[in-house]
Amino acid sequence: LFLIFLLIFSPIHLFAEDSGDISDQRAKDVEKWSSSGFGDVTKILKNSINVLKDENASFDELDAAANSANAAANFVGYIFEEYDNYYRVNYDAMYGDDAKKFNKSYQEYLKLQNSLKDARNKIYLKMGDILKEQGKFAEAFFYYRDAFRLSIFSDYWNKSKGTRWKAEQRMKELLEIQYIS
Repeated sequence: LFLIFLLIFSPIHLFAEDSGDISDQRAKDVEKWSSSGFGDVTKILKNSINVLKDENASFDELDAAANSANAAANFVGYIFEEYDNYYRVNYDAMYGDDAKKFNKSYQEYLKLQNSLKDARNKIYLKMGDILKEQGKFAEAFFYYRDAFRLSIFSDYWNKSKGTRWKAEQRMKELLEIQYIS
């Protein structure tokens, strides 16, 4: 009985089970992300910013840039998540040069991921503006909503520049509830 218990709950058993789950998850991820424009993340960020700045960018160009920035943010996020998990578990045990090296990488991944997300969110805001000008108010609302819900709250309090704040103001305008502050 003890031997059966040991076999059922042994790490070997768990590892064997996990490897199947890992393969299944990998296959799902490859299927989901393989057509997302995998590539040079720095170029994707620069392109997204350039498309955002282009006053004549079409809706389709904006959409493609937002999708590329989103995918790139997710790819960087997969790396960052592992750093973040390690950081949370080992924060108190890290010190010296190792902590400095770790923190540098951690901060660079975080900064890059947030830059990609920020570009994506600003593009969503601009796409909402285009739809609003076309009289497609419901569609505009949901692009504004995406810009709002996906932007960080610390950005919200900078009321003159924040994407989150701007998106909220545009949604309130569409709903004619600007009186809510």
